[in-house]
Amino acid sequence: MPKGQNEIPSYTLILHGPRKKMGLTMAEYAIAEAVYHLQHNPVVSGWCFASRTKLADIIGQSRRAVFNMIDKLVEKGLLDRQEETGYLRTTATWYKEVVVFREKTTKSTGGAKIAPVVQSEVVQNVPKGGAKTAPYSNTYSNKNTLEFSFKGEELAKEVVKWLKKDINQPKDGLRKTDKELKAMVMNCIKAYGDEVINEIFIRRSMGDDPNTYAFWQDIKRLKAIKQADAARLATNRKKEEMLSRKP
Repeated sequence: MPKGQNEIPSYTLILHGPRKKMGLTMAEYAIAEAVYHLQHNPVVSGWCFASRTKLADIIGQSRRAVFNMIDKLVEKGLLDRQEETGYLRTTATWYKEVVVFREKTTKSTGGAKIAPVVQSEVVQNVPKGGAKTAPYSNTYSNKNTLEFSFKGEELAKEVVKWLKKDINQPKDGLRKTDKELKAMVMNCIKAYGDEVINEIFIRRSMGDDPNTYAFWQDIKRLKAIKQADAARLATNRKKEEMLSRKP
């Protein structure tokens, strides 16, 4: 087991709309947000392995209070807790309610709002080890709100167009036909919803390091989170059934 995680998030952006909707205190929200940032690490990929003492230090609460807050976040389906290690990670519910909401309302770099982008045609950065990725443009409103104009079949069509346009693909080209790619994207849309896939598509096609590999890696992470959620729910159901059978 690796040593305790020592990284400290540089700031916590609290979105009060989602916080109130989920019924969280600011401290509970801060814990979940810290876990979300700390789970992206090269040591235990996908999991926050910071000690409860470290989390308590990050948000300025007692260790006991942090244990109680984590229990509440797990019960609400906002955090997953690994039984063997106690490692934590945020769930698809947190991603949808907070991360997608944040991407829809602000386009940020390092936590600061930037000016709206309208039909951007700037040359994108060069991904490591590859050539330039063909730029992709989309419209942001003058309130820094991302306009989610693509849905369903239209969204799938735009994603496939971008995937085929990416010149970072292998020399022999994509092995999937347009029809096969569209079916794959439509399955993702049906599984995770228009807004989630649209957010990933816009972020990965217009970000500082646009590439299709990162798009599929995001989808892969969503799948893992969804599977973990399903496993957790199944385990909880079994526990409830066992308790109900006791005299």
